This record gives sequence, C-alpha cells and structure tokens, in this order.
Amino acid sequence: MSAPNPEKIGDYPVEKLLGVGGMASVYQVRDPASGQSVACKVMSEDLGDEVDRLRFEREFRLATRFEHPNLIKVFEMGYWGKRPYYTMELLSGQDLRAYMQDLSMRMEWDEWLGVLGLVGGQMLAGLEYIHNKQVVHRDLKPENIHVDRQGRVRFLDFGLARDVGGESRFTKTGMIVGTPAYMAPEQLGVGEVDARTDLFAVGVILYELMSGCLPHPGPDMRTIIFHLISQPPEPLVTYGGIPAALTRLVMGLLASEASERPAGCKQALADWTAIFPQVQLTRSQGTRELFKSAFQGQTAALAAAEQLLARRRGVLVARGAPGSGKSRWLEEVGRLGVLAYWEVAQARCAATNGQPFGPWADILRGAFEGGLPAEMEPHRSTLANLLPELGEAVHLEEAGKLRLFRCVYQALSRRNPGLMILLDDMEELDQGSRELLAYLLRAELPGLVVVASCSTPYDKFPMVELQPLDGTQVVAVCESMLGERFGGGELLAASGGNPLLLTEIIKGAFVAGDFVGGHLREGCVLPTTLAKALERRLHTMDPKLVPLLSWLAVWQGRADFSDLSSHLFGAAAASQEELIDRLEGLVRHQLVVREGKGYFLLPQVAKVVLEAISLEARRELHQKMAQALQNTSFHERIGYHWLAAGQTQKARGPILAAARAQSALYNYGRALELYQKAENLPGGAVADLDRFKAEALLGWHRPEPAYELFKQLNQVNPSLELLLKMGECQWYQGHFQRAFQLLSEGVKLPSEVFSIRVGFWWDWMRLRAGMSGGFPGGGKLPRWLRRALYWMRPKGWQVDYYFLRMWERPAGTREIAAHEALLHGLSFLVGPLGSFVKARRYLLQAGERASALAPSAFQAELLSDIGFYASVCGAKEGLELLKQARGRSEQFGAVLPLLESTARLTQLNRLAGRFGQAQNWCAELLQLVRHAQDPIELLKYHTQQSILYSYCHEPERAQEHLAQLTNRADIPRTKRDESLVRGYADLFARKKPAVAGLRVGGLDTLLALELEFLRMLSGQVTPARLLGVSRGAFPLFGCAALRLSGKLEDALQVARKNDYPLEEGLALVALSRKRGQPELVNMARAALERSQLPSPLVEKMLSKSVLEGNFSG
Repeated sequence: MSAPNPEKIGDYPVEKLLGVGGMASVYQVRDPASGQSVACKVMSEDLGDEVDRLRFEREFRLATRFEHPNLIKVFEMGYWGKRPYYTMELLSGQDLRAYMQDLSMRMEWDEWLGVLGLVGGQMLAGLEYIHNKQVVHRDLKPENIHVDRQGRVRFLDFGLARDVGGESRFTKTGMIVGTPAYMAPEQLGVGEVDARTDLFAVGVILYELMSGCLPHPGPDMRTIIFHLISQPPEPLVTYGGIPAALTRLVMGLLASEASERPAGCKQALADWTAIFPQVQLTRSQGTRELFKSAFQGQTAALAAAEQLLARRRGVLVARGAPGSGKSRWLEEVGRLGVLAYWEVAQARCAATNGQPFGPWADILRGAFEGGLPAEMEPHRSTLANLLPELGEAVHLEEAGKLRLFRCVYQALSRRNPGLMILLDDMEELDQGSRELLAYLLRAELPGLVVVASCSTPYDKFPMVELQPLDGTQVVAVCESMLGERFGGGELLAASGGNPLLLTEIIKGAFVAGDFVGGHLREGCVLPTTLAKALERRLHTMDPKLVPLLSWLAVWQGRADFSDLSSHLFGAAAASQEELIDRLEGLVRHQLVVREGKGYFLLPQVAKVVLEAISLEARRELHQKMAQALQNTSFHERIGYHWLAAGQTQKARGPILAAARAQSALYNYGRALELYQKAENLPGGAVADLDRFKAEALLGWHRPEPAYELFKQLNQVNPSLELLLKMGECQWYQGHFQRAFQLLSEGVKLPSEVFSIRVGFWWDWMRLRAGMSGGFPGGGKLPRWLRRALYWMRPKGWQVDYYFLRMWERPAGTREIAAHEALLHGLSFLVGPLGSFVKARRYLLQAGERASALAPSAFQAELLSDIGFYASVCGAKEGLELLKQARGRSEQFGAVLPLLESTARLTQLNRLAGRFGQAQNWCAELLQLVRHAQDPIELLKYHTQQSILYSYCHEPERAQEHLAQLTNRADIPRTKRDESLVRGYADLFARKKPAVAGLRVGGLDTLLALELEFLRMLSGQVTPARLLGVSRGAFPLFGCAALRLSGKLEDALQVARKNDYPLEEGLALVALSRKRGQPELVNMARAALERSQLPSPLVEKMLSKSVLEGNFSG
C-alpha cells in the first residue's frame, strides 16, 4: 500500500501526486506567493547520500541556465527535512504519443505529416540546445516528451541525463540505463554515450509515430536487446506515403554504429528542414565539442577476448606500452561482455595506492550496491575488513586469509550468469589481491572471466600484445571525434600510432582551433610526446581548475568526494557546490574519471601537473595533504606525503601503522617493505620493530630468518610467547623434536597461558595436561603446537585429553552437556571395556545436543568430531553431522574444523566406495590446504588421493602422491599413512601388501580397521578375524569380510543398507558365478557404475573381481 501524500513540502501545500521515479517524486503543489499550481520534484527518501544530494542540487542549477522554448522552466529550490526539492512550471497537455494519435483520428495523412514536421523540428532544436550545454538526455521516449495545447514540445524527466563524457560506465556493473525499446546499442552498459545516443531515440520515436510499431520489437527487454544488437531495424512501413529523404534520415538515425548517424543535431536539423521547409525553429549557438573516440584496431586481442568469453572461464592479459590503448581495449571487452549478458565489474589497480585488497573492495561494492544480501549477513564482520562501511570488522588472525577469501568467493558466486572482472594496470595489484585472484581461479568460481591490462610482462596468464594504430585507423579515430571527414597523415606521423597520444593531439588541436574544413590549419605544430600534448591542453583550461588539478595530482589514486570536500575547502574550492562543479568540469575535459562517488586523475595527467609545480610549492602541498589526512586511516599515504614534504621524522609513525595494517590483512611482503622503509629513516631505534618484522617473515613463510630474529629477542628477554614463536618456526622447517624441546623450556617459565585447573585424580599429570592446550579447538596454543602434542601424546591420554577440552573453556550448560555425551562415547570407543554400540549411542546423543547449540565456530568443531567418530562406530548419521559441521565452518570461517571435516568426508566416502564423491571432496581439500598452509592436512590429501588413484588403476599418479608421504616421513603418523597407501598400491599391482597391524580401539580405530582390511586381503588374517574386531564399527569392513568368507547374501544386504556401491557390485558378481545367474551381472554393473569408477575397470570387475586374487606367494 502506497504512503499517503504529505500535506506540505516546505511552504508548498500538496494538491496531488503526479508521478514517482527511481530518483525522485513529482507533486502538484500550490505556490503560496502567487496562488498558482506548480510542479515540485523531491529527491527520494532512499537517496540520503551526500553526493546524491549535491548532484540533485546541481541538476537544479543546470536547469536554471536553460532558457529555451522546448525546455521546462524551474523556479525555486529548498529542503523538506533533509531532502532537497525544487519547483518548476506545471504543464497541461498530452505526451507525444497521445497527441499524435489524437491528431491522426482527425486529419488526413499529409496534414498529419506536416504536424510531425513541426513537432520533429522542435524536438531536434531542443536537443541541439541541451547538447550544446554538454548534457545528454539518455531516456527520450514519447512519455517524456510533452506537447501543450499550442503544439509546443517540452522535454521532461532529466533524471537519467548526464554531462557528456562525465559518468563512468562502470558506476554500477552491468547496469543498463534507459528504456530498452528506445535505447541505442551504446547504452548497454559500456558504450560511448554522446549526443548521437539521443538522436537514435529520436529515430525510434519518429519510426514508431509513422508506422505504429517499433524498429526493434519484442515482448520483453531481453528480446528487444537481442534484436537491437544482432539485427538491423525492421523496414519502415508507414500509414501513407513519405518522402524518400525522410526514410533515409530516419533509418540513418537508427544506425547501430554511432559514427554512421548524423554527427549531431545541427546536421540532423539541416536534413529535417530540407524535408520540411515550412518549419521555423528557435536555434541556439553553442560551443562545438568533440565526440569520444571510436575504438579502432586490436582485432587479434579482441578475438582472444571473444574466445575467452566463449569458454566462460579463464584469464587474459593485454600488454602494451603506456598510451597503447589498454584501458580503451578493456572498455571494448567489457562492452562485449554486457552484450553477452555478463555481469561486468571494473577496478583500476593504480587508483587504490596499494591499499590491501583495494581493487576487490571496489568490485564488492558493486556486488553489494543494493545492500548486503541476507545470505551474506553472517559474513558481515569478515567482509568489513575490506568494506569498512559494513560495520565493525572481525579480527582475522585465527581464521587466516582463507576465511576472507571464501567470503569473497561466496559473494561473487551469486553473480548470474557469469562475472567478468576487468583489471586495469594489473602490475599495480597488491600482494593480497594477487593471492585472492589466484584463489578464485583455483576454486574455479563458476563463470568467472578475468581480463586485465599491464605494461610489463606477466607470464602467469595468457597474454596478447596491443599493436600501434595504422594510418587508416588513425583517420577513423579522428573522424569519430570530429564527426566529419578528415585526412590524418600528419596525425599518424606525430602520434606514431599511439592511441592515447593521438587523442590528446586531436583534443589540443581542436581547442586551439587548428581544424579547418576537415584539414589541419597550415603551419600548426603538433606535439610528438604525451607530456607536450597534455601541457598544450592544460594551458587552455580555466585557471580556476588548476588548483584542483594540483591537489588531485598530489593526492594520488582515487579520491572519494567526501574526502575531497573535507580537505580542499579554501584551497581548490570555496564550497561543496563549487567543488563538485569544478570536478565535473575536469571530467568533461577528460582529465579526470568519475568512478561511482570518487574521482581519479589519470596518471599521465598527474605526472605532467606535478612537473609543472616548483619543488617548494610541491612540498607545501604534500605537507598540507599530510596534515589534512592526519586523523584518517590512510597511513601509507600520510607517510608518503610527509616523505615528499621532506619531513622524514614525521613519516615513520604512519609508515609503521601502514605496515601493521598490511600484516593484519596478510600482505606480509608489503608489510616487510614498509618496516624496512621505517627502519631506514633517521630518528633512532623503533620499539618492537624486530618483533614485527619476525612475525611478518613467519606469516610470509620465511621461518629461517624469522627464527633468528625471535631467538635474538628471546636472548634479551626470555618469554614463553617467544619460545612458542621459535617453536612454530622449527615446526614449519620440519624440526618437530626441536619444536617440542622449545615447548618444554617454555612450560618451565611462569605464565597464565597454561593455568588449567583439573579437579580429577590425575593431578600429577597437570603439567602435561596444560601442554595439551585444547587441541584442536582453538584456544591457548598455536595450532601447529596442538597438533605436535597430539601426535606425540603418551598412550592412554585420549580420554584425559577430551576431559581437558571440556574443562578448559568456560561454556554454558548446553555446551557442557554436548561435550559430556561426546566424552562418554569416546570412553566406550577407547576404554578397556570398549563397545562400538554403546559408543555410537552416546555419540548420536552428542550430535543431537551439538546440533541444538547456537551456530558458532565452536559448534562446527564439535560437530566435526562427533560426526567422524559416530561414522567410525557405524552410525549413518555421522556423514550428515560432518556436512553440517563443514557448512557451519564455512559460515564462521573456522579453518581447522573446515579442513578436518573435508578430509574426513573424503576418507569416509572413499571407504564406502563412493569414489566420485570422494574425488570431489578430495579436490576441495586440496584447495583448502593450499591456503591454510597446513602440512598435516596436506599429507591427508596425498594419502586419500593416492588410494583413489590406486582404485582407479592409475599406478603412476598414485606413486606421485605416495612420494609426497615418503618425503615427509619426519611428520608423526606419516609412516603409518605411508604403510596404508603402499599397501593399496601393492594390492592393485597384484603384490602381497606388507602392512603391520594396529590395535583396534582408540582415536585411530578407523586406520587400524583399514590396515586389518588390507591384511585380510593379503591373507595375513582371516575374514573371521576382521569380522570379529569390526563388529559394530564402520560396516564396510564387516561387509567385505562377509563377502570374502562366502556369506554373499549377508554381504549384499549390508552393502545395500549402507549404500556401498562397490561392495554391492562385487557381491552381485560373486553371486552371479555362484548361482549361475548371468542376469545379476546387469545389477552388478549398475551398482559399480554408481561408484563412479572408470568404465574399463568396471568391465574388468564384472569379468573377475580384482579383490579376489590369491596373494599367498
């Protein structure tokens, strides 16, 4: 239900609502001074942003300068609360379509055509006027053209209008501005919008009025757009006869290429008045402006981009010298993407000044332009590390980059049907952004295409070279900018085919009046360098814009309007209104690019501007900028400005703060550069600098130099924390015994880190109890150390360890209840009176209690442990608990439970014979391990992947992964995993596996059962032995034992009950032979195919089971 109309807007009583748009509402109000009714336009309540308000005000100021019979008059501006409004004349009459339809009912065709001549002439005259004011309407249609009772045409609704060359085409990614049926092809997101865009809409309107249909028809937007970009307009068939010249003019206005339409309203009006000589028009004399250059050349690079789009996945980098048209090529590729219905997002890497993940922040802002989606709410605090406007950020130290990367992955995976990311100046990407890009590519984000430009070689991705323009292309660029024929031999010689230099030469020559009658003025001197061309153009600018250019050059990178308005008053502008006017002036001059609500001075322009400023004046500007930014978070920029101002002592603090900020977001390489820069500045020693450098080195996986720094610090002031850091360095180098020795030294030091109080009869174990530190739940000890202690634990510690986990954390009653059930289940699993059945009962009870807990990373950890051990005890619900744990881990960025849940799902699906699912989980595990930098989980991946390849009869690939285990025999438990993997390799090579047994019971029960399974297949133990020790445990082992002991019906029943497709197929094969029933082979084939083993292997199994060989010698 719509809200009721307000009684008053300011001092204006409201009479009725006239219309509502996306940006504003229009009311009919009464002017209290005159008593006359007027129209009142009010900015929408949803648009409360400062920049939106200023642009609304600017729209009013521009309209006040319009004085033309075909444009509406505006009167007064004011505020209604915080919302600006302005009043304008109230019109009576009809929209253009209704007006012409009414006339067609009362007039003969020739008379009606004469009225069309008058109306069309006024339309073109009004457009000529606003185009001369550098405004493009962008939403012309019959509903936005009003005709009063006297037949005077008025243009309405400038809500989508913009200054020529002003707005960035990527303000909203993939956004289509306008009404589809009346849009020109260049309006589909990334085209060159100029005066000819409005002329296309005029052509559509004239076509529709004369024929009664649209040139690009369709029932919906998608159909219309497809027709627009793929087919010419339908032939013009009118109600009556029309001059051939009129047909040519209308079809010319509808040309898909802007360069093939009339160059402007002046030319169109000349053609129109030649057809309708009776038309008397009010003409305006405006300043002629250049069009934006048409894209030329680079056919090979464009073809490569088209092939990439066809593949719908991958990366392409275009390399070219400065000025070779890299940015222009990216725009053209983006246009191709929009035409193919891709979401398009652009980031200028050079505009972010190396801020951590700066380009990705720009891309995410585009993705969340409508607000953070509900499904992303749980990740708000994580994403706030990139987008501070989302609120308070969570500290990511424990979760690591993986948490942040997965949040970005989830945010971008919402884009449909595909996402094209354009990265300008890719070599300027910061370290974190490079890693995030690599992560998204490895994760194979569906429909992700990355197209980038760079000036230096970038060998990691496919690359194309951009070529200079030839003479024909130079002429085409010049003619597209001038809108008329031109011979450009001199321009080719001056520019050398460099697109950027060419366009700058044309702009400078145009401003200087060197173009005369389609030729360059005789004797004019053309610059041959970009700097000279820019200098020439800058000298012709309004002097009032020069201080603003200087500030933007000193600022470096993109500047948000809010930052500029906070720091530039009195220097480059006296008010916000004046500032935005001057910024928009620079945009029109094509020296500054508007990106959303920020402004970016082109680097080549900044260089020329700075060179023109004296050293003393430049230092003064840098000092003022540093002072203005002092209370902001732009630490690196502040340090840069103090250095540029020659005040090195003041630069150290901001540079150190910038280094810590880079470390907080894992840009350790950049952090080390900044620490080194701070250390080299004069001013004495910096407190804790070595500590910061050591932590950055460790984070950057440089454990050797990090260890030396930590060692030096510990010699000066010994502490447990430093010993733990030293131990972590030793761990990453594989020196596990040395890491444990450092821990032993540390626990002798007084510290509250290990102050766990355990009120049980084993108080004498308190020291070792403290060392267990709550593995693997995250708490008092680093993860590497918790893992080391777990693998080095003495026998019989399993139960005590879980008791300690329960008592270590201050938890609520529900958490303790879930822990107690887990503990009871494990006590039956590992204790001397072990029972898989009783363990299963308590573990399922623990699963119910854990599922009822409030969602958290702790819940994910608990569910992962419960789900795995419940599966070990034969509970089918265990897999669902593991999947639930994994989902919760992703939601809260709990890295360790995420890794463990994925590894466990891989192992359990592989054992169950669901090899397709196991392979999928294994691929996911590899992706996670690469970013978590966890050596133990990496070995788990190699273990599972090697066994999977063995099952698929790919021994070479299995041996590759086995070699990884052999190379890391220093890691605890690796030898047992290696024995398991080697046993499978020998088994499928039809050798007798040499595997040693392991006690069934304890936390390694599943490994022990699998080793017994291999020993049974090799004849070392009987099926009855395996059947006995596995009773009540993971049913796969009992199923295999039943099959190999000849109890095929029982084995088949167990396999079907637990969805073990491999065992089901093998049992059916054996039954087919035993009973002589060939029809069972088809059932066996269906079961084996469900396991997703390779087809040749399935056929081999159907002929003879590979698991029934005789290995007795």
